[in-house]
Amino acid sequence: MKKGILLLSTATIILGSCKKEHGKSEDKSVVVSTWNAYGSTYTAARVTASIKDANLVASDSNGQYRVGIQFYRKLPSASGKYKIINGTNGIMTPLHEDEIIVDATRMPNFQAYTSSGYDNVVADIVILEGKISVSIPKTWLLNSSNGYMDSTQLSAVLTETERK
Repeated sequence: MKKGILLLSTATIILGSCKKEHGKSEDKSVVVSTWNAYGSTYTAARVTASIKDANLVASDSNGQYRVGIQFYRKLPSASGKYKIINGTNGIMTPLHEDEIIVDATRMPNFQAYTSSGYDNVVADIVILEGKISVSIPKTWLLNSSNGYMDSTQLSAVLTETERK
């Protein structure tokens, strides 16, 4: 009986001495933004949301590859679905609030691609803790560097890492 009480007391002391540290939660989730284009997968070193330019730009660590998403007049403030439209008219392309233009560039031989809008693709935009996340299923981009003579498919999952 004495052993049982002694064991119970020891267990109570050991368990009682373990305390949870409040307010010290570690965020173990790492956000990795990637995109697929030109037959390869790229990882973003940063994804910048520009308030002034109303766009989200992801670029790799070497600055050789980038993906841009142009919004209507301002960055989105609420989650929603956005139709990817034809961006071949460049800055003259009229956008509505629920539309985006997607473009991609690669610097080794400067190739610029822009969304065709022909495939009727919708991107998901999620705003979480003030950060923009964009999920783009496969969509066709046309090469504006050579008169739209070739194309590539792009898919992406991008999450804002900085805002300017």
